[in-house]
Amino acid sequence: PTPDSNICINLSDNWVVNKGACRGISEGGPNGVIYGVCAMTSNKITLGVTIGSNSCRDGQLACYDMGAGNGNVLVGNESCVGQRACEVAGHGTVSVPRTTVTIGHKSCVGGESCHALGDTMNGNNDVTVKVGDGSCTGLKSCEHAGASVTPWKGFHIGVHFEVGHNSCRGKYSCSKTGTNGKAIIGNDSCVGSYACQFQNDSSLGKIIAIGKNSCHCQSCCQCLNDGDRVPDNMCNDLGSGTNHCCTQAGIDQFRNSAFNFSSSSPLTLPGATLLPTSSPTKKVNDYEVLLKSTIFNKDDKIEVLYSVTDIDKISDMSFKIYKTGCIEEIDDTSIQ
Repeated sequence: PTPDSNICINLSDNWVVNKGACRGISEGGPNGVIYGVCAMTSNKITLGVTIGSNSCRDGQLACYDMGAGNGNVLVGNESCVGQRACEVAGHGTVSVPRTTVTIGHKSCVGGESCHALGDTMNGNNDVTVKVGDGSCTGLKSCEHAGASVTPWKGFHIGVHFEVGHNSCRGKYSCSKTGTNGKAIIGNDSCVGSYACQFQNDSSLGKIIAIGKNSCHCQSCCQCLNDGDRVPDNMCNDLGSGTNHCCTQAGIDQFRNSAFNFSSSSPLTLPGATLLPTSSPTKKVNDYEVLLKSTIFNKDDKIEVLYSVTDIDKISDMSFKIYKTGCIEEIDDTSIQ
């Protein structure tokens, strides 16, 4: 849609909006109030919001009040796409900064896909949310995931919701997952409608771990309870076999007695490859480059210590550096 003049409203200096971001049409509210695509309620502040290129678009209120109330939010490129896609994501409490939300590239795509993701405005708890690339796609796929809401059942100190790459895909696939609790999901898992929607308003606060390539069908892992562990490549169908978590669709019911919910089989977690930190290993011109450390010197230049697998072939190699906490690429990199 053609952008209008009310897209960005009351944004503070702590907002960074990159090229092509915050596009759409604002929404008119009661008494003539205008709600922008990227807007902040006038009496709220944020620790920092960075929006990647072509993100927060194609829908009303796509990133409205994101990070308000002392929240800290980092959004990758082409993410938060659709109506209310990331509305109030990372919304903190006004008195104490508690919320940190990181969303990768091409994630949170679909109506209300990440609405209230990591939202703690009605709670009083530390919240950390990490969403990998290509994850949380589909209608309300991760809405209210990793949130802290004190009136609801279940409450753990330090709410945590972490999703790897290409996971939580499908409508309501991870809705309310991790809310008032802790949930860590590996890559390519929780794919299908309601696949990992194992919490509702009356069953919050669960601590769950799911490995990679698991929970691949509609309602596959809805029956998970507090403390359950789903190893890699498991629970990709409903059934009563040893590889099935649930026999039927339904939250807190239809658990398969033949499945070992405390199995010690390998469970691959997302690890530390998510934004805002670049992947520890980058492949450039077929050589592996490991960024060991990055500092800003007194001339505001970046110094990088690195190691390579074959030091004799380092000549004429180029690479890209990303500043921690930012999305924009630094173009003038060189090896010295």
